[in-house]
Amino acid sequence: MDKEIFTRKELYNMVWSSSFVSLSKKYNISDNGLRKICVRMNIPVPKAGHWMKLQFGKKVKVFLLSEDETVDQTVTLQLRVQGNDDSTNDPIQRLAKEIQVVIPESLVSPDELVVAAQKVLTTKDKYIYNGTLRTYRDVLDINVSPAGVSRALLLFDVLIKTLRRRGHGILFKNGETFAEVKGQNQQIKLREQTKRVKGEDRYAEYVPTGIFYFKIDRYPDKEFKDGSRKLEAKMADIIAWMEVQADKDNDRDEQWRIKREQEKLEEERLLAIALERDREMQRYRDLVAAAERWKQAGLIREYVSAVGSADAEWVGWARKKADWVDPVVAAEDGVLGRYGEKC
Repeated sequence: MDKEIFTRKELYNMVWSSSFVSLSKKYNISDNGLRKICVRMNIPVPKAGHWMKLQFGKKVKVFLLSEDETVDQTVTLQLRVQGNDDSTNDPIQRLAKEIQVVIPESLVSPDELVVAAQKVLTTKDKYIYNGTLRTYRDVLDINVSPAGVSRALLLFDVLIKTLRRRGHGILFKNGETFAEVKGQNQQIKLREQTKRVKGEDRYAEYVPTGIFYFKIDRYPDKEFKDGSRKLEAKMADIIAWMEVQADKDNDRDEQWRIKREQEKLEEERLLAIALERDREMQRYRDLVAAAERWKQAGLIREYVSAVGSADAEWVGWARKKADWVDPVVAAEDGVLGRYGEKC
């Protein structure tokens, strides 16, 4: 298989010129595996949403490569070849191959959340409905038969420990169980399938089947179910799906954030235009009003001259009123003050 050797600087330039997903299609390594190499070689990588921002013409922050002689200075990557089983374009399948999941035969140092669920499912006061047990609020969401409790606890213990090992977590919100993966909360639950049977009194009954399914309750829902491969064998697939979906959700959220920001900027731009138009229109109205006042002052002066009154006091008073109304002179009147001012 063809190989290429990259220096630390060359790999830095490569990950800042193409996305990890694009590079994983060219080289025989998953995007997550390539990201781990960058971490190991102390190479800064683009933040989430980087390529989406570039697509929308937004500014992005580029982190410079620092000198570091303590890490590997070269890396060898294999090119993907046609027909290679590892060259699948499905990021979930590629990622699942990297996730190491070990299923013990029984619980070993179970997580505290599993211990809490075990107490609920094994208490003497447990309530069985349609042949199954169910946990309470703010406890791992499990609904299985008494015979399936041990398996359910083991599955959840493996899931939680693998999630924590990969930097994720578990939280409870509104009584429901969520996996916190890359900043995205994905509601999760473990169920045992039941089937409807005819009871002795002719009323339908539901009995557990021993078939488990793990559900990620979102839109659209995702379900992993016992089949030719049991859930134990699908645990890497489940976690890979959650991580890939979290990346998609983060990209979607970033796209929506950029879109909302663009809409807000457009609203602000239109509002600024509207305000400027209002200001300009008000200036025009003021201009027209001033012109009318100037014209009115001229008429008063012409009228006083035409009348030619011998009453000097009246003539003086009239001319002062003309100066008062004239926006050019803008004289202050002893009684009315300046034109337009409120007394």
